[in-house]
Amino acid sequence: MGVFDTVAARLREIGGARLDAKIKRLLEESSELDAKFRAEAKRFKIDLKNTASRSYYEVLGIPYTNDRKTIRAAYLEMMKRYHPDVSREKGAKEISEMINEAYSTLKDSSLKQEYDAAYSRGSSKIGAEATREMSESLLRKYMEFRERDFAEFRKRVAVPLERDEIRTAIDEVLDWRGRFSKASGLTFGRITDYGRRLRRLERLNKALVKRGGNGSFGVRLGDNAAELALLVQAYGDIEKGISAVEDSTMKKISIDEARISRELRNAI
Repeated sequence: MGVFDTVAARLREIGGARLDAKIKRLLEESSELDAKFRAEAKRFKIDLKNTASRSYYEVLGIPYTNDRKTIRAAYLEMMKRYHPDVSREKGAKEISEMINEAYSTLKDSSLKQEYDAAYSRGSSKIGAEATREMSESLLRKYMEFRERDFAEFRKRVAVPLERDEIRTAIDEVLDWRGRFSKASGLTFGRITDYGRRLRRLERLNKALVKRGGNGSFGVRLGDNAAELALLVQAYGDIEKGISAVEDSTMKKISIDEARISRELRNAI
């Protein structure tokens, strides 16, 4: 049974009469969305069960901050949801342990400073194997685009052209940043789309719970909410990993592209 099958079953029961159509549609797709996200993560050899790399700020559900009141408020809010004595969420005990670990570090000024310094150095949040797989996939897709673009360029300049036309053709084939953007979109597009939809699903679930009040209305993910939260947090790690891979790959490509640019422009 998928992570969100209970939600789909509940939706069928209530018929969605009082649910916004967009919310209903997203929730009904949630089981398939979960499977797709996990499949994409597996394609890049990302271990979604590896929680050690999650930042303490992500565990508390907040962005980076030095405000101790914000940190404490986030801690209290998360413990209301996941304390094992009150929560029926699946995995609440493990999540509460992570929350306590995060808070014990971030509430202490000296420990927080040490943690922030180590975290900012950018050690991979998704693992070396996944980083390598992402980088190779992105570079491979980029080279496919470049080979295609230069094949078209050679055809274009094989016929007599005016000098300005040649310059235009060169400018277009040397637009490596545009080529890189397309390659990145095709390489990571699906997993980023699924991850964003998971985030949206979590926000909608919170809204439904809030609207439900005493439980007379709305659909709650219940035991699956904790697992959804973990997937959303894992996506945060994946986003950072993708960004780091893009930056490092761009640096490699830029050196080669600068050489090609010089050679082509000197030719005219």
